[in-house]
Amino acid sequence: MPGMNNDGIVHNVLSGSQTALYVLNGHLTAGHAPTYNSVQEGPVLAANTWYHIAVTFDNATGAMKLYKNGVIVQSGTAPAYTETEGFIGALYTGSASNFFKGTIDEVRVWSVVRTPVQIAADANCSLVGNEPNLVAYYNLNQGIAGGSNPTETSATDNSGNGLDGVLFNFALTGAGSNWIAPGAPLTGPCTALPIELSYFSAEKSANKVSLVWKTASEHNNAGFEIERSV
Repeated sequence: MPGMNNDGIVHNVLSGSQTALYVLNGHLTAGHAPTYNSVQEGPVLAANTWYHIAVTFDNATGAMKLYKNGVIVQSGTAPAYTETEGFIGALYTGSASNFFKGTIDEVRVWSVVRTPVQIAADANCSLVGNEPNLVAYYNLNQGIAGGSNPTETSATDNSGNGLDGVLFNFALTGAGSNWIAPGAPLTGPCTALPIELSYFSAEKSANKVSLVWKTASEHNNAGFEIERSV
C-alpha cells in the first residue's frame, strides 16, 4: 500500500545488493545491475491502496516482467545477474536508505520464473508455505497491531527454509514503524491446480492418435490418465 512516493527518490519495496523492486515518482519499477536495465509501469500508483506487485526475471533469456494485481504491466530485457542478498522496504549499503513509504505485507521469493497464470492465481491468496520452488515467505502476521512489540524483532519465514528476517530501525510501538493489522485483503490459501499445461496436441497417424503435451508446473500430481470415447 504505497504512500506518497512521488518525491523523486527511489523507494524500495524489495532490494538486494544491486537489484530492486521500487516506486519512483509514483511509478512501479524494477531493475538490476550492472547497467540497471529497468521496466516501469506508466500509470501512477494511488495512495492508500493495496496492490499485489511482482517481478520475474529469466536469467537465461534476460526477460524481465512486471506485474500489478496479477496482470503484466510492463516487460523488457536485462543482462544476466544473480542476487545473493535481500531487503524488504529499504536499500542497504552499509546503512539503510531509500525507505518505502507505506505498508508491506505477504512477501514471497521464488527460485523459478513464475508464469502469469500462477501469479494471477495467488495474487489475492495467502500461501500454505510448502509450495514447490518457494524460497522464502513472510506473511508478516506477527506482534500486537499498534501495540508494544519489543520482542518481535524478526520477520518469520513461513516457507520452512529458516530464512527469518531481522528488523532494523523499527520503533515497535505505536501506530507507525510497527506491526499493524489488518494486512492485505486476502482469502485463505487457494487450491492449487495439480498441473498447468504449456500445450496439448493430438495428431492422427494411420489408425492411431498421437497425444503430445508439456506441463509448465505440477503439484501433488502422481501421473496422467487418458480417456477416450467414440
